[in-house]
Amino acid sequence: MGRHIIPKGVGPVKVWRLPGNSGWTVWDGRTGRNSFSLPCRDRAQAEELCRRINEHDHDGEIWT
Repeated sequence: MGRHIIPKGVGPVKVWRLPGNSGWTVWDGRTGRNSFSLPCRDRAQAEELCRRINEHDHDGEIWT
């Protein structure tokens, strides 16, 4: 299990397939310094984390 800090300025996130079939990630669509990306084991975990982040069902951190 790992702890991931969710920044305050993160907007709506979406599930994104990484290039080369190398996995799934939760991504806010930004690039550069202000981007937020959270790699996941599979699509089910990515969708669950996406739902929790978008519904603000966390206290600034998520355990995976």
